[in-house]
Amino acid sequence: MAEFRLYRFKSNNLKLCILATVLFVEQLLLGIFIAEPSSTLQSIYLGTSAFMALFAVFGLKFLGKNSLKINGWHELFQFSFPFFGMAVALGRFLTVDNMVFTIPTVYIAVLYGAAVIFLFDSWQCIFFYSAVTVSAIVLLPQFHPEIIMSNYRADIITNGIIALTVMLMTRTRYISSFIDKKHIEIINQELREQTIRDGLTGLYNRRKLDEVFGEVCMKAARYENDFSVIMIDLDHFKSVNDNYGHHVGDTVLVEFSRILENNIRDVDVCGRWGGEEFLIICQETVLESAIGFADRLRQSIEAHSFSNSSLSITASFGVASWSCCSDEFELLNEVDSRLYDAKAAGRNIVCASTGCFRNRFTQSTDEAQ
Repeated sequence: MAEFRLYRFKSNNLKLCILATVLFVEQLLLGIFIAEPSSTLQSIYLGTSAFMALFAVFGLKFLGKNSLKINGWHELFQFSFPFFGMAVALGRFLTVDNMVFTIPTVYIAVLYGAAVIFLFDSWQCIFFYSAVTVSAIVLLPQFHPEIIMSNYRADIITNGIIALTVMLMTRTRYISSFIDKKHIEIINQELREQTIRDGLTGLYNRRKLDEVFGEVCMKAARYENDFSVIMIDLDHFKSVNDNYGHHVGDTVLVEFSRILENNIRDVDVCGRWGGEEFLIICQETVLESAIGFADRLRQSIEAHSFSNSSLSITASFGVASWSCCSDEFELLNEVDSRLYDAKAAGRNIVCASTGCFRNRFTQSTDEAQ
């Protein structure tokens, strides 16, 4: 899954940057102050420090990039870090010259450090530890023929298997954590949707409409833009509930909501204002355009065949524009008054400050002043 690959890479890369920076300083100090000048060990320290600096620089380039598309180069980069660390550990392993040979601490540190710090695919884990273990077993007698290999072969294999198991367990824990995190995000998103959506129609609820309306009003006041508001009321809806039951009434509301959704623009905001009243916020739309849009919407509702074929549903519309009002409260009062005018004029009609209209064809809401 691409999302998990990005999550894994970002996690590995952050740890890589921290480790590379720390090891750059540590290896540089060891090479300057601890190792014998011009010795093989000093070359290993200084060479490791230089490579750590490169890893840190490349790793820092990826930090903060949330839109990375992970490809093979990213995989190779993150996978090369523990491989390089193990190569250095093997180098120290094979060049150590003691009277009593023991598996070096640095080898053990890299072996188990990679297991608990980094996250890779299962096949990468198996490949990494198989390559490390086989390399140690094959190369050790070449560099230290005096060692009785039967003793160290068992130790190397055992440590490799344990470290592999730890890495696979770490991977499982990471995956479980990631899945749990995604589940929580999905649940939180669903909860957020529930707080802004009307439970029956799926449209925005009054709370969300108030929020959007306030934002649009502030934007209009600041930039001197115009927008319009349409308030809609289903005609004689109480009689639908009384004569056919609330179940049929709910069905009508749902179908009516789909008509609204299918006819508004992407930039418009539509929601259930309350009961059988609905509100549409038409952004960047002048009054005449909103009147024309409302009338076409009125005709669509009048012509729609609802599930209950015996029903004839119409709606009344009030339309008002920001340019005609001084603030958001006056705008709401204006559109509410125009809706009242539409009901008084016989319903199934569009009313605005310029009059009441039926079958009025004007410019579309796609045009804005």
